Amino acid sequence: ILIFSLGIGIWTTILKIISSLSHNAGKFHFKELVINVLSLIVVLELIRAFVDYFEHERIRMEVLLEVLLAFVIREFMIHV
Repeated sequence: ILIFSLGIGIWTTILKIISSLSHNAGKFHFKELVINVLSLIVVLELIRAFVDYFEHERIRMEVLLEVLLAFVIREFMIHV
């Protein structure tokens, strides 16, 4: 169920990226595009953390720090 929901999150983020590129061809929203790409990176890093946990039954700190860094940058972009 967890992997399925993360897959849905990836799919919706990719659809948002495609729609922002095609729908607003004349009026390019760079901030929205960056936020959507960073959201995709956060979800992919979470998937990597879960795969690492299921394979080794532990999570490396560097993987968690990468997820945290991507999330903080995303939140910074949303609120600035």
